[in-house]
Amino acid sequence: MRFRLAAVIAIGLALSGCVLESKAPVFGDDESELILGATPATYKPFQRTPGGRWIVAHTMEPDMRLTPQGRHYLATQLGSTDARAVAFAALGDGWFAAQMIDSDDSTIYALAKPDGRDLLIRVLACDQLKAIVAGDAVVFGSSSCKIRPGADARALFRALADGPGEAELKFARVR
Repeated sequence: MRFRLAAVIAIGLALSGCVLESKAPVFGDDESELILGATPATYKPFQRTPGGRWIVAHTMEPDMRLTPQGRHYLATQLGSTDARAVAFAALGDGWFAAQMIDSDDSTIYALAKPDGRDLLIRVLACDQLKAIVAGDAVVFGSSSCKIRPGADARALFRALADGPGEAELKFARVR
């Protein structure tokens, strides 16, 4: 099974069809923080029910291992050696832009907030972004939404963190 961090972090792909992405990363490693600590850890994915409870996300990939490397993490599925870089850029008020390099020409994004030993994730689904993104920072296609090259990505993510929505995913540290 091919490892796709997009599927691990952004369950919204299945729910909405697409999530916010860019061709190249918009945040440099110098902007990244090790928000989950400097030691390797394993996380189990949970999803929020419509009633607000957290349940194990059986529709997602197996548990994920995050291993610090420099100022970002390498994410792997348990049992796989295929890794993807995950970086967290601070936005303020406890929120971070989660930047996941999925391939040489695709970087996907979510909002992340540490919660004790766990990580809360707000998926940035294209259909939801259409209603809340003002200006021209995001280019919407028929089945995609991409950060416009040259856009002020930090301002975009700060506005998204301040906007409506709550975490749909939680990665609970298991070891």
